[in-house]
Amino acid sequence: MQLLDMSNNFSEIFNVRAIGKNIFVTHSSALIKYDRPIFEHGNMKRYSSSNSIIFDYETKGSIHVNLPDLFPIKFVDQFIDIHGQFYIVATDFMQHTCLFTSSDRSSYFVSVTCDLAKRTFYNCPILIHPNLPGVIFANINHHSEETHTHISTNDGLTFQQIKIDNRKSVCVDGFCDTLMNLPCEYISTDHFVKEWFITISEHHNLGYDEHIVSYNGGKTFKVFPHSEMDIKSINGGGITVGFAIISCKIIYSFDEGKTYYNLTISDKPEIIYKAMTIGKNENERIFIYGRDRDATSLFVTHIDFTYMFKRPCDKTDYTPWTLSRSRGTCFQGQEVFYWKKKINSMCIDTHAASMNFTKPCPCYIEDFQW
Repeated sequence: MQLLDMSNNFSEIFNVRAIGKNIFVTHSSALIKYDRPIFEHGNMKRYSSSNSIIFDYETKGSIHVNLPDLFPIKFVDQFIDIHGQFYIVATDFMQHTCLFTSSDRSSYFVSVTCDLAKRTFYNCPILIHPNLPGVIFANINHHSEETHTHISTNDGLTFQQIKIDNRKSVCVDGFCDTLMNLPCEYISTDHFVKEWFITISEHHNLGYDEHIVSYNGGKTFKVFPHSEMDIKSINGGGITVGFAIISCKIIYSFDEGKTYYNLTISDKPEIIYKAMTIGKNENERIFIYGRDRDATSLFVTHIDFTYMFKRPCDKTDYTPWTLSRSRGTCFQGQEVFYWKKKINSMCIDTHAASMNFTKPCPCYIEDFQW
């Protein structure tokens, strides 16, 4: 693989022996796992495949990845460039899958955690919150026990097992273990509508998936009842909507899952196969696409919840929210608050992005990876 700088008379930046499946591209950098010759005699060459390089789009510079000793890379499972850090999930020749990070985007990485679940075609071992620095979701398998999803709120220094609030279950106190489907590729607004609001699916031990939602930044989740498709939300996460495909109904909540309502879309035997949100603020709608059982006709329905809201939200309709972390609400010298719409405020949230304010707080060495 040869990389050339077109803005500098096609000068060579680097030239390595690599194939497509070993190239991981992000919005600002790319990681290339390549083979380096370690022995050459005549026409005979022997290569080492445990080498990786990161190329930065802006600086057009590259760095060689240095993982801790005794971790020869067999596979790179994930490469993430986010919140000013590099994250790498890699598997060695002993089939250990571990997470590493470089907090200053340098070539030197430290180990965060191991015993991660193996990557599959659709699901990855970890998922990093795109809006809350330091929040990592990870599917961890301790000592060959069952794999469960954990959360870290301090950039991987500690992990706690996530619980699902499912009062209808037989789990202890109604809180169950979970194994989430952590997507490798996704549109952030599909799963992270707001800093505190997350939608995702979990894999049930009986072989089916359930859709779950968190209203507190991922500390706990709730099962969204009867939804057989990805959950949608409108009004800045204030209205949560699920879809019953076969019965052609929507299930929705205005109060973070305390109360659910349902609405039949069609009295005919039709099936929902897709839903999407269109528009913003007072023009925001949910469009639902369906078909009949014989797949001979299609239908499109749009749901407008905004007619219930008589006014845009004002400052009295919001309350400050911050994530509770391992050391309280302070993280790396900052305490960040987001203005969250109150549950009982029936108004239109006109803010495209979350409003926030920051307070300085004590900074501890334990807040950083070393």
